[in-house]
Amino acid sequence: MSREFVRDYFAAITVFRRSNPCGLNNCLGRRALDLARVGIFRLGVFSWTCQDRYLRWPDLPKITVLPHPYLAPAGAVLDVSAGTSLCDALLDHGIAIEHACEQSRACTTCHCIVRSGFDALNDVEEGEEDLLDRAWGVEPQSRLSCQAIVGEQDVTVDIPKYTVNHAKENH
Repeated sequence: MSREFVRDYFAAITVFRRSNPCGLNNCLGRRALDLARVGIFRLGVFSWTCQDRYLRWPDLPKITVLPHPYLAPAGAVLDVSAGTSLCDALLDHGIAIEHACEQSRACTTCHCIVRSGFDALNDVEEGEEDLLDRAWGVEPQSRLSCQAIVGEQDVTVDIPKYTVNHAKENH
């Protein structure tokens, strides 16, 4: 049993004790604990109320990753929570996008091109625009994935084949 599973299991119990006045013995509380036992429960992924007596799964925005020869040869479709950065979403789903500065907006290795849904992301800040001037293959829809925060709509991204990573290239 993983440490994350145990943390989520006890978080489920704590949340229901605090927010469910009917207590853990009603059908909703038991169902959530059943979900927690099998490792499905994640805080913030679904919502509940005592009146609903069922769990409602929200429509999560999707990130479509176009095929990349090394990182995602077949492409990918990711369900993510609104408010997640593109870089975090890619990393969480096993797409090992480079991020040499550890997402501190100090490099351009996490550069990606937003093919659709550009307006669904947060606004580009001036510091990000300055860095993008140094990125390889920059286009008008380019973003640093560590700074691009997913909104409520779907997004399609293309990860460039090359990056400017002096540490990796042994310069």
